[in-house]
Amino acid sequence: MAERPGAPVQRKPRILIAGEFSAGKTQLINGLVGGLIGGPVLPSNVTATALPPVWLVRGEPALIRVGFSGRGEPLADLNTVDLEKTQYCVMAHPAPVLTGMDIIDTPGNSDPNMAAETWQRMLEFADAVVWCTNATQAWRQSEKAVWQAMPARLRQNATMVVTHADLLGSPAMADRVLQRVQREAGAFFESFLMASLLQREDLDRIAARLRIVSGSVRQDGAPNTLIGQFAASVPVRVTTPEPAAASVATGAADPQPAPALKAQNEAGETPDLSASPRGAVGANVLQLVRNRRPEETPPETAPETPPPARAALVRAALAGAESGHARSLWNEMSQSVDHSDPESLLAAVDHFIARLDAQPAQAGAVNSNSVNSGSASGAGRAGFSADFCE
Repeated sequence: MAERPGAPVQRKPRILIAGEFSAGKTQLINGLVGGLIGGPVLPSNVTATALPPVWLVRGEPALIRVGFSGRGEPLADLNTVDLEKTQYCVMAHPAPVLTGMDIIDTPGNSDPNMAAETWQRMLEFADAVVWCTNATQAWRQSEKAVWQAMPARLRQNATMVVTHADLLGSPAMADRVLQRVQREAGAFFESFLMASLLQREDLDRIAARLRIVSGSVRQDGAPNTLIGQFAASVPVRVTTPEPAAASVATGAADPQPAPALKAQNEAGETPDLSASPRGAVGANVLQLVRNRRPEETPPETAPETPPPARAALVRAALAGAESGHARSLWNEMSQSVDHSDPESLLAAVDHFIARLDAQPAQAGAVNSNSVNSGSASGAGRAGFSADFCE
């Protein structure tokens, strides 16, 4: 049945991961989808020319390749795919991070042996782009040239992830690299994240940022009915309830002191959020901002005691800030943030600081956009039939 004009798009947002060869794209996706202990989802011990783009959707493990005719056929292993006969592959994986978005992996654009069209063909399907750049040689002129040739709609609300921060030697060096990249590429990206792809905390921050993007991005990528049909044919089998609060990247449950916090709230006491692995959010927000822009956040606004409710952490931390560039920018950005979600709060703060570093303080309004083991193999689970691939 044809879609009615103006009907809402019934699909997930699509986040395309791009960057030059060795920028850490595959490692990033393996961390987000497979987790640090779940094993690689995409093969990383292959050359840049070995794989076509891979479109990841949520479902029981299954894999197909899509030929240039637009039809899909079961694929046993990504290592055996014929690049010359394949537009892209589609992989289903039950990772929690894929619940709210599809992720599209693309080959490195800097390989002279691979035609640019191999990865560029996926741009029409994407709703947003995450650009990966290697911290040891971040934001080269060749990257800038490729980025400037991107479709205008994808250069909006874009995120840059500076990968391999662990190779820089020290936090001070990482901070200097991040500041340089923000200064040189601040006009091209909405958000910047410095990350070691070996650290779960960094993967969680990236996943949280992707959740923010997927929740606000316009779904103006080209229609693709095959993706929806494939995902519908391999639904995730739910055998046990999902953890009440899980790591965004790995799905591992975090200790939750919720009953104690609830009892303290009901008793009228100030909850001790420091017992929670994420309870330091509110107490650290103001200090995090002050360390980067001390002139924007007066010391007297720092609360001695964490705020009484998680939903009010950031607002309480900034409640006493004077009017000005930082306060105006935060008010604008925080309108679309779920203040009850610590992951979203952390990502919003990272975004906030990146914007402060990338733009000089100035009077008036600031223009801004709104601010989840194992590798799939074989034809998939029962129910994914040859009829689907025609």
